[in-house]
Amino acid sequence: MKKRGFTLIEMLTTTAIMVIIFGLLTILFGRATTIHRTIRGGGDAENYGIYLLNTVLYGPGINWDEGLIGCRRTIHPELSEFAVRFNGLDPTVEIPASKKSGPYYYLGFQTAGGKNVLYRMAIANTTFAYSMYRDKGAPYDFDPAGVTANYFDLKPNWAKDRQLELLEGSGFYYYGKYLNELTAADTPYYVGVKLMLKNTTQNIQEAVTLYRCVRVRNIIKY
Repeated sequence: MKKRGFTLIEMLTTTAIMVIIFGLLTILFGRATTIHRTIRGGGDAENYGIYLLNTVLYGPGINWDEGLIGCRRTIHPELSEFAVRFNGLDPTVEIPASKKSGPYYYLGFQTAGGKNVLYRMAIANTTFAYSMYRDKGAPYDFDPAGVTANYFDLKPNWAKDRQLELLEGSGFYYYGKYLNELTAADTPYYVGVKLMLKNTTQNIQEAVTLYRCVRVRNIIKY
């Protein structure tokens, strides 16, 4: 008995079905990869943001007395005292006129022991990596081209490896006693810290936003 083989139409039909199935599987796996990337990127960005918030609020490492929550007083960036305490640093040059009420890229405060602490978010200045920096003390040199870079980059190695960065919109906000917007002549009673983060492969819509508002508990008037 002669064996009957596949006809050309049957082979073409089978091939077409397999192509359609592989096409559907490619789409499904592509979407699964995108979802996984989004979830992992969001988790990494959130962990990085929590680390930055904890450093600012509670101090780096075991230096809990250098946190914003326990500080003596916060100095508004537009007060002349800010430049006096931080070696002539003028943070207002980086603030567009439309953002005079915030966000500011600088946070300066005094600890309970009288130490000056300065943080800076590098967002608009392209000479810095998009990160947050903390001073090592006077002379508060935030110039990366300087002979001695007198600051710490707070981005840990794992965040650098995953290409995490701060986005435009991150910054420090200063409020009065009744959570009102401050002018330069006012003493801050509350400080808001806003972080918008993502990695370089994520879309802006996938960015993670974290915000904390802290009352300066130990305000001393001079």
